[in-house]
Amino acid sequence: SPPYLTKPELVTLMDWKLTHGTFRPSLRALIAQNAPEAVERTTREGLALWPDVKASVKKLSELRGVGPATASLILSVGEPDEAPFFSDEVFCWATAEEDMGGVDWRRKIKYSVAEYLEVVEAVGRMRSRLAGGGEDGLGKEGAGKDGRVSAVQCEKVAYVLGNGG
Repeated sequence: SPPYLTKPELVTLMDWKLTHGTFRPSLRALIAQNAPEAVERTTREGLALWPDVKASVKKLSELRGVGPATASLILSVGEPDEAPFFSDEVFCWATAEEDMGGVDWRRKIKYSVAEYLEVVEAVGRMRSRLAGGGEDGLGKEGAGKDGRVSAVQCEKVAYVLGNGG
């Protein structure tokens, strides 16, 4: 059976998300309006569509209170190696231009599907580079057991950097 979230799990994810990034208290009430069966069905279908980012996000966004950022969180739970959570920190860090002279942690974010696609591509490039070994990479020692750097690992680093770590 494909993976899915239950309604209580989705509520817990939203509670966590509201403590990380832009606080939007109305989202919890919207999430609570979803029927348990709809949450299970929609998350199962949305996770099954990965790695089609647009289709996955579109399907998950059928749930009340779920937009691209929350959809990305659901995807990151189901696909922690490949799907990055669209956090403020990941967006600012992973998509920063090398010639910007640093990361603009106050960069305006629209939380759109297009921006999430940008995050997925940027984190994918970062994961490949960091796991590559050699001068610029971490190689097997700095990566996970399989020699790969996961999207979740990138998100953790971005969170620390973005919060003055």
